[in-house]
Amino acid sequence: MKKKALVLAVMLGVTCWYAGLEAAGNEPSTQRHRDMLGILKTYAPSGYYIVSSAYSLPERFVINGKAQHMTSSDPLKFTENKSRDEADYMKNLCVVVHESCHAYQRRMGSAMAQKNSVPGITTYFAFYIPDKNENILVPISKRFPSKELAPLFTEEMKAWRFGMYINSSIPEMGTQYYGIYGLLDEFGAYYHNVKAAADFYPWYKKHALHDINLANKFFEGFYRDFYSYI
Repeated sequence: MKKKALVLAVMLGVTCWYAGLEAAGNEPSTQRHRDMLGILKTYAPSGYYIVSSAYSLPERFVINGKAQHMTSSDPLKFTENKSRDEADYMKNLCVVVHESCHAYQRRMGSAMAQKNSVPGITTYFAFYIPDKNENILVPISKRFPSKELAPLFTEEMKAWRFGMYINSSIPEMGTQYYGIYGLLDEFGAYYHNVKAAADFYPWYKKHALHDINLANKFFEGFYRDFYSYI
């Protein structure tokens, strides 16, 4: 029971709509976005791989005879902010990785399934494992809404995300529509989100030697993402 409770608690690291960014455009829309992509490539290679793949993966698929089309958007739009502060751009890059990961996991899953599908199943996720540089293809089979897990949670386990993502009454929510697969989708996005936050440490170390505010923003952003993940 304790092990089950721990798994469920970890799965609470979900803060985004799955449907919020299911696919991406063909190229960054501004020079600023291209600069941000360059920072990702230098400091967070696995994050760069996910974001750049969100631009390059196909938008149309045919799996077991069913055609699929995923709409386009620019994931680097999440770097936009009113202050134009460099540290804010860096912080928002972690959001870019997170949201791009949702797009990546669905689109890479569909791309892989075109060549290696399970008969009768047309929806897939692919989860990227950076240490092994490989993807795990997961077919989406029968599932139930995550709110059916709600009775398993004690009061101590109910963080602020519980009502929004586990006990939600919104059927379109990824964690409800895809059930346990939606929770895994969020878990994967947060893993890469937090990894990027940690990977950016050398950038902050280089730029924050004489700027305590910049250093504070690194730790503020890192621990915000880290505690969301755990």
